[in-house]
Amino acid sequence: MERSWIFQINTFYVNTGRSMKLALTLFEDTYAKLSAEADNDTDIAVILSNFKPAYISFRELYAQKQAFLGIYEGETLNFETVMAEIPQHLRRWEGLVRAIFVEDTPQERAIFPNKRTPFLSGTYEQRVSAVESLVVTLSRYSALSNVHHLVETYYNQLMGARMAQQKQEGQSEKLSSLLYKQHQITCQELYGVLGALMNKYRYEPERISDFIDISLIRSKNATGGASIFKGSVKNMQDEPIAEAIVRLVDSGYETITDQAGNFEIEVESGNFDVLVAAIGYKSYEQKNIIFAKDKPTEMTFTLLPA
Repeated sequence: MERSWIFQINTFYVNTGRSMKLALTLFEDTYAKLSAEADNDTDIAVILSNFKPAYISFRELYAQKQAFLGIYEGETLNFETVMAEIPQHLRRWEGLVRAIFVEDTPQERAIFPNKRTPFLSGTYEQRVSAVESLVVTLSRYSALSNVHHLVETYYNQLMGARMAQQKQEGQSEKLSSLLYKQHQITCQELYGVLGALMNKYRYEPERISDFIDISLIRSKNATGGASIFKGSVKNMQDEPIAEAIVRLVDSGYETITDQAGNFEIEVESGNFDVLVAAIGYKSYEQKNIIFAKDKPTEMTFTLLPA
């Protein structure tokens, strides 16, 4: 297979794809340096005017994404706080039910067929579903109308918190998709900036570094702490999910799947929780994935419909 000529590779896209924060730093630095010279040099002014729209769009999308991440984290904390109240509520519900139907009687077994397990273990969705099922079951017993109202009240609170969280999650995913698309566009425009600077300073190429900080885009493979994380995201029908977000929680690393549902990102070695999300699907989080130094980690994620 014939290798690409180095100048055919957009180094900005390749070296900032793992971090939108790094991309923003590079874009901001270049924009500021071009702006400083634009008033005194018409060539630089033209280069700046071509780059500015893409840069401004990326900057604004990045700011919006960060704002939504803060809101999402707040809504997630609220939901998890409400979820954490299940054990204390459950003890009360059990006591009230068993005051009418003694434990292990047919009626009590029908209400709590698997005891506490469905409420205290499993995914968030499974535990919320257990509370919902209890609401439906209790509605059949007039003698337990007070318990039914207590459980339904808690369920409504729980679902309200969950819906608020998922709404923010959906907005965050949409912004991530837009941000990654704009990242590609802005890298293409910066590639054009480089070409224009190479033409302008073809007799003094050292001047190019006055506008583009090369240190920001040099490969960091030499640190020896990198790990490649790659894989795919699919639905229940084994179909690829494009533009799914693959995020290493609390790390700053994030990428998006291509049209074939595949992704690849260079990360630091270590342990991370991985969150996978896509519009129209339930988010999936897998905790404590180990990324070993210089050893690729490959995974396939299957998302359920929302």
